[in-house]
Amino acid sequence: PTLRSMSHSELRALTTCEARWDFLYGGHLAGTALRPKTATPRMRDGRAWGKAVAAWHAAAGRIDALHLARQAMREALEEDADEQREAGVYDPPEHEQMAARLEAILAHYAATADPMPITDREMEFEVALPSRRGGRRSNRYRLRGFLDGVHVDTDGRA
Repeated sequence: PTLRSMSHSELRALTTCEARWDFLYGGHLAGTALRPKTATPRMRDGRAWGKAVAAWHAAAGRIDALHLARQAMREALEEDADEQREAGVYDPPEHEQMAARLEAILAHYAATADPMPITDREMEFEVALPSRRGGRRSNRYRLRGFLDGVHVDTDGRA
């Protein structure tokens, strides 16, 4: 494959909406245009932050809790970097800036937040949305989300 430089606006279009990139830069709508090849920076930030915080809370009280949180964050960022490399949009300076920013925020969080014991980490959930026409659940649309962790309080509530 031939390598070429991409402008910031082209890269942003590619990582946020492949269909937009296809129309603006590709000249046609490709078959994979509706499925992103890599996560947006905000999603990468959120995944790495969620894994870091969940790891920090899961290791509450341990002397190496912050180290484990940083390690979880770096692993999440590295997974995203691998995905970006595969898609051909990896930007090493942006990756390092994101990691440095998240590490600074994590250090502040660890210094100021009270640890909360986490029973389950990184849970995915999916919920059927109500149908537009009635009280039944939609068989077409579902809400999918992720919880950074589950904490059970002193009353046994999750």
